Amino acid sequence: MKRILFPITMVILACSSLHAQQWTPSIANRAIYSVVANPLNPRTLYAGNMARMFFKSTDAGVTWEELTIGSVGGESRIVLLAVHPRDTTVVFAGGIGLAGLQRSTDAGYSWEPVLTTPDGYRFELGGSSALAFDPQHPDTAYCIRYQQGEVYWSTNAGATWELRSTIPDIESSDNLRAITVCPDSSNIVIVSGRRCRIHRSTDFGVTWTVHDSLNTTRDTDVGNFVWSPSNPAVLYATTQKSLFYNAQNCGLYKSTDRGISWNLHALTDTSVYALLIHSTPKGEELYVGGNQIEYPADAAGKIKGDSIVVRSLAGLDTVYTDLSEIPWMESEIGDTVYNVWGFAVTHRNGFPVLIMATQGGLMESTHITDVADTRIFPGPQILRTGVDGFYAPDCTGNAITYRVTDLLGCTVAAGTVAGGQYTEVPRTVGRPLFITLECSGINFNAVLR
Repeated sequence: MKRILFPITMVILACSSLHAQQWTPSIANRAIYSVVANPLNPRTLYAGNMARMFFKSTDAGVTWEELTIGSVGGESRIVLLAVHPRDTTVVFAGGIGLAGLQRSTDAGYSWEPVLTTPDGYRFELGGSSALAFDPQHPDTAYCIRYQQGEVYWSTNAGATWELRSTIPDIESSDNLRAITVCPDSSNIVIVSGRRCRIHRSTDFGVTWTVHDSLNTTRDTDVGNFVWSPSNPAVLYATTQKSLFYNAQNCGLYKSTDRGISWNLHALTDTSVYALLIHSTPKGEELYVGGNQIEYPADAAGKIKGDSIVVRSLAGLDTVYTDLSEIPWMESEIGDTVYNVWGFAVTHRNGFPVLIMATQGGLMESTHITDVADTRIFPGPQILRTGVDGFYAPDCTGNAITYRVTDLLGCTVAAGTVAGGQYTEVPRTVGRPLFITLECSGINFNAVLR
């Protein structure tokens, strides 16, 4: 097994303007088709590469270890990585060109295929949402085969699988790419893929009904589903240009009735794939990444997708700010397509770092709105503020690290402070401001208005 450590130097840059967003390479010149954080310890990250290779970090992306699933080689792309919600030593991997769904029980160091097919065709997984856990029963999981319309399920944390159903009335080209389970209603399972047809089950994936199609053309795919963390009825879907015959109907879609009906929510006629919803003290932020295939010369420029990265502003998820000023990189095979394949959030010293998978490498940004992660810290604790600053809590002589960010997540002040000390915050950057202190494993949070 090949293992290489990549040392990474983190540079924290101050925002040069209100809409600035700084990105630095975390893994350079390697195609990264997926990225996921351990749900119970986001300092552990996994990033999928090609040729059965992937990367793992246990220090929030400061260093990366290069690992493999079997022998290195082939044209595979690991587009799916998933960590079990409760037993995080269990990791899944799949994609295009891999021999079925792979499962590890030692956090990625050894693998075995757990879902293959005897029919002579590859069992491929077509996207990062091709596997879904039941949020209320995490040992129950669903997986969709890219071809053939097959839905599989497991009730023992993915150790064994069985065919649950085959979705009826789909065409041979209707490749399935995304599946999800409703957070508060385990019986509701939703599947989609080519033509953006929404297949919905209310009996745990046994029978299916087509409720809506997100567009009227044949050349777009639903790439990912993501539920709102605060409202179990709200579901978002990204739609990606998969062919090139038409130039409309891509964008970010939203359902407010658990996937029955849908509306084009934002980014009209834009091919998007990656999606992350990040809970913050001011509400939910959406990060969306563009992704499209390379078109032939006579179709170039018909629809925009690659090189686009946007984020919602101040919780207003219909208004987006452009984060696309990125030092895009060339992959190890000379690929210069600027596709975004996924996002993850990790933490360093109690502060969040946004990780982004692109076709040329893994990027990171420290300019993300702070949020206390109660899975790591026994908090959040409330921080006492004054008119223009904050009072540091008593930390029994230990160092206290603080960071102040604005509504866009830009860092406006950072450093260390002694317990009991009052620290002023610059007023010129506007209000409100979000303050996070970390001391001895506890986060303290406050808002200056």
